[in-house]
Parts: sequence; C-alpha cells; structure tokens
Amino acid sequence: VPPYVARTTAAVVEVREGQNVTLTCRAFGDPPPTVVWRRQDRQIIRFNGVTGYGATVFNGSDLTIIKVSRKHMSEYICVASNGVPPDESWTVKLHVTFEPTVVPQAEIVQVALGSQISLVCNAEAWPRPLMKWGKDGQEIFNSSTFSFVC
Repeated sequence: VPPYVARTTAAVVEVREGQNVTLTCRAFGDPPPTVVWRRQDRQIIRFNGVTGYGATVFNGSDLTIIKVSRKHMSEYICVASNGVPPDESWTVKLHVTFEPTVVPQAEIVQVALGSQISLVCNAEAWPRPLMKWGKDGQEIFNSSTFSFVC
C-alpha cells in the first residue's frame, strides 16, 4: 500500500521568535513508510537555535526546532516513502513573528538647497511593519519612502 500522510500539522504554522515548535507528519502504509523533512529552499534545518546542530534532511515524523529564529522561516516538506509508488509529501509554511528592527541607512544626508531628496526606511519584521515618518513627535507621512524638496 503506498504511503499516506495524515495532515496533523496545519499548512501554515505561526510561532514567536525564541519559542519552540514541533511540525508533525504522520504517515501510514504497508510496509510502514519512513518520513524525512527538508526545507523547500534546501537550507540546513537547524534544530537547536540559530547556531545549533542541523542537517539538510531530518529523519522522523516529528521535527522539533528549539528557540526558533527568523532564519527558520521557510516552507518545510515532509516526504513519506515505503518503496511502493508514489511517495507522498506535505508542505508546512513556518512563519516566525518578530518585532521590527530598523536597518540603518546613512544617519546624515547632505543635499543642495532646492533639490529633491528621497529618504528610505528599511525594517525587518514579521508580519511586515507599518512605516511612519515623524518630525518633532508628529507623524508626517506613513510609507517606507519619504520624498520632499529641501
């Protein structure tokens, strides 16, 4: 009997950075199938934090990642096989939520009087942050790019 994957983990899993997460892939068939996990982008799966041990393929039905970081955000694919075609796979998207971090640009920008300038604010966060520009404690614009004439 070819393998069958019981989709016990949601197709999209959201976890806060620093927490642990377990992705489960239960497979059935005759003979009993083996289950392997891999990342869709083929990066190494780090099981124990960002710098912990890892491999490109994880063998087993329960993939537990300790101290999830934003670098774990990816699609994870479990593949069940038992030698009876076809193999069956299941994809789980892992979203890691984390607070915004502004990516620094130039602190001082010089421009000639009367010319136009565009200031860009880049930030990393999940979900994507809402960008706002302010001056003297007042919001003046709500976009990642702010253009004006000096």
